[in-house]
Amino acid sequence: NNDKGENSAIADKYKLVYDPKKAEALLDEIAPKGGDGKRMYKGKPATIEIITPSPVDGAEYIIGKLLKEELSKLGVTASVRSLSGSVHDEKVERGNFDITSNWVCNVSWDPQQLYSDLQSRYAQPVGKPAVGKNRTRMRDPKMDQLARQLANLDPESPEAKPLLDQALEVYYQRLPVIPVIQTGYPSYFNTTFWTGWPTDDDLYQVPNNWWGQFMFVIGRLKPTGQK
Repeated sequence: NNDKGENSAIADKYKLVYDPKKAEALLDEIAPKGGDGKRMYKGKPATIEIITPSPVDGAEYIIGKLLKEELSKLGVTASVRSLSGSVHDEKVERGNFDITSNWVCNVSWDPQQLYSDLQSRYAQPVGKPAVGKNRTRMRDPKMDQLARQLANLDPESPEAKPLLDQALEVYYQRLPVIPVIQTGYPSYFNTTFWTGWPTDDDLYQVPNNWWGQFMFVIGRLKPTGQK
């Protein structure tokens, strides 16, 4: 499903690489180390808090912990806090975080769904709830223009492809979210009593039963008559 939104040339142009040496050089520019080896920013110790949703054995927490360890190696004092559902969501919605190790589930079928949420008109001041859109408070006039154009096009039309490529490039340039892993969720269905489940050959809807779109799967099911 993601293939239609991909562009290897753009991905190769903006390679996401693990490069601690380059990270250290960038940190040296903005937060040089003091005599004790710890970094300072504007005269104060450079500290970063990483928040994650609970539980502590989840992928989000593990990623946050690994990032903390890498930051510590570079002289940045970092911490990880695993927060319960409502506390975590409140902080993320209000933008009250340094870094959040989190999931991105904006796209079900059309890449435009991701770009649309990043429009400047949804960017609230830090402290005001984002209401599920543009939680990173990104503002980019080019992305705004492309999102509006794509909203009126079939994502598989010839007119949409060059605009999707342009939006992808803006995304790589700004990186409002830095991807770490992509998780696969296999879904299994028993056809003894009900048929009409999504399959690889007919993936008419997202098959994950915790998504709201699953209501359309339920509407397609038909009883087999088996008892």
